[in-house]
Amino acid sequence: MKRLLAMKRLVVLLSALSLVACLDVSGPGPSDPANETFATSLGVGNLKDTAVWKQTANGTYYREEVLGTGAALFLPDFNDSIYVDYTGWLKDGTNFAPAQANAPLPAAQIITGFLDGMVGMRIGGTRLVVVPSNLAYGNSTRGGIPANATLVFRIKLNSFTGAP
Repeated sequence: MKRLLAMKRLVVLLSALSLVACLDVSGPGPSDPANETFATSLGVGNLKDTAVWKQTANGTYYREEVLGTGAALFLPDFNDSIYVDYTGWLKDGTNFAPAQANAPLPAAQIITGFLDGMVGMRIGGTRLVVVPSNLAYGNSTRGGIPANATLVFRIKLNSFTGAP
């Protein structure tokens, strides 16, 4: 009986390993925005210019365009909502998220890099945020966003729940 159970486990393990071996993991790896070229229409320029661009500990790049004067956004509770005006592009200038006005975004549903690029931003402020693929959708495709795509967002913070 023990031998039969061991054989069944071995068959299940070998089946699982053969399925994993069939997965297609080819293609480009995670993006590296600092070494990429962006459409001039996006106004990104050189991400290595530390006088213009800041980089978070996670790897998101951001540039202040308008300093806000309201409360600063720190890591929100996942039950909070953030109200923003935003537009999103691929690095070649393709618009994948047309301008959204005062969009309520539940913090739990925002891609990591978008939120990461907003931390410390003040209400009324605007930032240009460049998100590497590993902080966006990774090697998955989403609508018109290809796998391992670097994303660029212009974000204006209007308000957030929990703001003083």
